[in-house]
Amino acid sequence: MAPVDARTRSSADRNVFGRQGFGAMRLRDETTADADRDPVAVVHAALDAGVTMVDTADAYQNEELIGRTIRGPPW
Repeated sequence: MAPVDARTRSSADRNVFGRQGFGAMRLRDETTADADRDPVAVVHAALDAGVTMVDTADAYQNEELIGRTIRGPPW
């Protein structure tokens, strides 16, 4: 049996992803003067920290924002 990496886990179809995910439920594509509430900066910080799984859903109404953020400029 191969050694288990405590930082990752396998999905049912054997894809490997990090154990630490990012829940994007409360992000919105709105502009704000508060830098701590900038959704693009928040997603970039999560990715920079090594997050490889971003939880998003149509109900969150932010899938396009997450996609644009990961893809990068030009938007």
